[in-house]
Amino acid sequence: MAYMTDTGFTAAFVNYMYSGATNTMTAITTPLHVRLMTAMGSGNGNVHSSNGTELSASGYSSGGATMGATAFSTFVSTSPAAITNNNSVSWSATGSWTTVVGIEIWNTSGTPLRQAQGTTTSPISGVTSGDTVEFVASSISLDPTAW
Repeated sequence: MAYMTDTGFTAAFVNYMYSGATNTMTAITTPLHVRLMTAMGSGNGNVHSSNGTELSASGYSSGGATMGATAFSTFVSTSPAAITNNNSVSWSATGSWTTVVGIEIWNTSGTPLRQAQGTTTSPISGVTSGDTVEFVASSISLDPTAW
């Protein structure tokens, strides 16, 4: 996944670390949800331009699926410096789906905010009734070196 974050966390963190600013960072409301996207949104760093187009299909719930109570592994200062999802996330199609080109990760606050977005390694296409679309544990990666 490439772009992170849309909540202003990046700017607040950088200001705190490097300029001595006393920004208050707000914790992300969990559980996080994965949303499947048929068109990618825009934005990078902490500049959020627009959300992507969420999949609308039989067997997929608007707002995505939960990533569980602890969505991502703990950051370890190794190379690459990425964190991955702890739990699998899946959907069971009950009809044909449009091609999915990426995912967005959203918090579950009263007004949910996109936290990250990124394209899939390859588009997910040809999904028909009875198929399962799944992101297994460790298949979603947040890599801060790409931000």
